[in-house]
This record gives sequence, C-alpha cells and structure tokens, in this order.
Amino acid sequence: MRVKANGNIYCIDQQTVENRLQGVQPNQGSKYFVEVAGASFPIRQALAAALGVPAIALSTNHCYAVLSKIGFKITEVE
Repeated sequence: MRVKANGNIYCIDQQTVENRLQGVQPNQGSKYFVEVAGASFPIRQALAAALGVPAIALSTNHCYAVLSKIGFKITEVE
C-alpha cells in the first residue's frame, strides 16, 4: 500500500510493520493499539516505526486507516 506521510510517499505492508517493530518496546498511554508479535503497540508508534518518521508527524486517524487497510485489527482501550 502506498502511504503519504511527512511529505513523502512510502510503500508499506503488514510484514514491514512487523519487521520494523522487532526489538522495539511498546509505549504506554494511548487509546488505540495494534497487536504485533504478542505485544500491544500504540498505532502511532507502530506506523511511525514502520515508516521511519516521528510519531508526531502522524495523526491517529491516518494511522488507524492505514493499519486497518493493511490487515491489522485495531483495539481501543477505554
């Protein structure tokens, strides 16, 4: 899937996200999470790591849409 973020275009898929999150510790304090290799990552952290951009450059809505489209289930913590 082609994604525009931080002024650039990236190609991303589920495998890319999983590979880029290997060895990364999940952050806490988010409302939306994605499960990767048994760990729950905030969706902004997951997509930022996969694209190599700062999480602040991504909106939660954008992350939700992209990660959902490439096959991740998004979990909401209340």
